[in-house]
Amino acid sequence: MITENNPFVDLARKLVVKKGEIPHTLWLRANVAALYPESIKSRSYSSPNYISDLGLRSREDPQVFLRESMRKIGMDLSDYENRYSSQFFINQFENLVQSEHQMVQHFDVLVNFAGEWKQAQELSLGLWNGKIQLHNLALLTYMADTLSASDVHSGEVYDYLLEEIGNDSPVEAVLSRIRKAAWQIKRVNRIHEGMETLAENFRIIQNAQSGFLISDTDAMVLSSVTDNLKGLALWKNKKFDAAKKIIDSAYKRIYNLDGQVATGRDEAQRILQQITINRIQIQLIRKELDEAENSAMKYMEIIRSMHLGYKSEALSVLSYIQYVKGDYKRAIKVAEEALMYAVEEGAITQMRTLRDILIASYDQEGHEDKAKR
Repeated sequence: MITENNPFVDLARKLVVKKGEIPHTLWLRANVAALYPESIKSRSYSSPNYISDLGLRSREDPQVFLRESMRKIGMDLSDYENRYSSQFFINQFENLVQSEHQMVQHFDVLVNFAGEWKQAQELSLGLWNGKIQLHNLALLTYMADTLSASDVHSGEVYDYLLEEIGNDSPVEAVLSRIRKAAWQIKRVNRIHEGMETLAENFRIIQNAQSGFLISDTDAMVLSSVTDNLKGLALWKNKKFDAAKKIIDSAYKRIYNLDGQVATGRDEAQRILQQITINRIQIQLIRKELDEAENSAMKYMEIIRSMHLGYKSEALSVLSYIQYVKGDYKRAIKVAEEALMYAVEEGAITQMRTLRDILIASYDQEGHEDKAKR
């Protein structure tokens, strides 16, 4: 396996031996990048997948976290950036020096460890424009999702991906349509097309369940994630009552999940998290503040039974609700705790949100000095 030509793999291997000098979360992420994971799904919370079964999360978090952690130990990320162009990797692929599986691994390290979105997009564009016959589902998923951030060829790649999946795997077919529908609804505002994609999902789920290709539990998980996105589409169309009804239904179905799931237990838990967050947001829009607070407390219970690495998000949601309710003292206390976890997790986006909550809450309490700090 060729690894020397990805500078971030080289960097990850150098960071692995610096245990104790760098944040523990970064050390764990470096271990994953150094070894090249076998699957884009096999990730712990400490090494998140920014291209997941719920679609793209185009955040600069991994790059900022990596750069700042390196700076503190006297290393410079720019020594590794732009060492090789995307065309270099494409040339290796065209010359059969690398396999599709190895190309997946390059994407994984670029996106999830280094946060090199631009290079990943360039790599996707080069592979697609090169008219190369591709069959690896993980590779096509990375290409479609990285391109969706720039809206260049992403629709074509999603369609090609769905053709490759065909009828062989109903779980992959449904989750890939979730990614496509998320792109249609969130990125390009083609809500009607997104709803059609989701309608196809329900047909696939029903046929797979009646044909005993998936369990009843799997059908619940896949229906819930589809309804979650349908609720978002209704929300974007200002149909808040209908959105609340469908997301509430999705939440109840998946909250008491029981039995084995082919979708994967971690995927099911992440879906539950996303549904819970959307449910809280709708409750806030409808000014159902007590309900939102109760939902946030239940969200904390979910997190305690899962990975504590998601704790900063759960606490930040709770602190925001307390801020909106005017309970600034509690908002400050919870946000300060959440910020501590966010720093540990390298959750840069979360840190910024929490700082906004703290500044506003300190200001309301008359602590101008703390707000400035």
